[in-house]
Amino acid sequence: MRLFLHLSQSLHFNRTAEACHISPPGLTRAIQKLEEEAGTVLFQRDNRQVNLTPAGQMLRVYAKAILENWEGFQQQLAQSQGEIKGRIRLFCSVTASYSLLRPILQVFREKYPQVHILLQTGEAAQAINMVKSGDADLVIAARPDNLDSSLEFQNMVSVPLIFIAPQSHKWESLNSSHPHWEEIPFILPAHGLSRYRMDKWFKKNRLTPSIYAEVAGNEAIIAMVGLGCGIGIVPELVLKESSLAMEVRSIEPQPKLDPYEVGFCVRSKSLSSPIVAAFWALTRRGL
Repeated sequence: MRLFLHLSQSLHFNRTAEACHISPPGLTRAIQKLEEEAGTVLFQRDNRQVNLTPAGQMLRVYAKAILENWEGFQQQLAQSQGEIKGRIRLFCSVTASYSLLRPILQVFREKYPQVHILLQTGEAAQAINMVKSGDADLVIAARPDNLDSSLEFQNMVSVPLIFIAPQSHKWESLNSSHPHWEEIPFILPAHGLSRYRMDKWFKKNRLTPSIYAEVAGNEAIIAMVGLGCGIGIVPELVLKESSLAMEVRSIEPQPKLDPYEVGFCVRSKSLSSPIVAAFWALTRRGL
């Protein structure tokens, strides 16, 4: 079930084999055996891509429930014996992993050394969907303007969104109090809360932007801006930690973009897990 779930998310046999410490042929045999027992094909695969079949999508739901129930039983049993052990799955961006997660993780590991920590890093915009889908127990994310009622959120820090421009550029109007925005190319996030904030800003200022590129990932935005492709927006926290920070400079157009709250997010029902509840308690203490 764990192999199946990982593959259903990665959709890449070699990546799952490496992450799960199994040989690619061993993973293939395990999936084939599962398909034989299910009596149906779970993955459509060819030389270029892997996709879940409708039956695979159905099994994914059941597999998550099976593993959650099994791990819940193990955790409850350990707790009845005065122990907290098992595993916890965390997801956050690379920046968040050392700016927000690190101090809490350090305390958590000291208090609960028998808990196995699975940390996955990726694009910050994916975090809320990761926890909602059950692919992660806790995530670090930007708080949505409308938080799903099934989720709990613990604010940790308020993060300004800032405009960045290349150190040298050809858009003279950027130096004035009224830039000619229509003449300036933008590098925008492809999706997520930053893009939502940016679209609201354009609408508020009655602007139709010239979009040069839509990019997944803040580091990629900083890199493209540094190359002179346009101006962009990134969270101030990301820029401070970026190795490319010296390639760009911040600008302050008016009105400013609304900041957002960054913190830990968890499904309410996941707090029944002793491990998740223990980690959540540390976030509430603000360690």
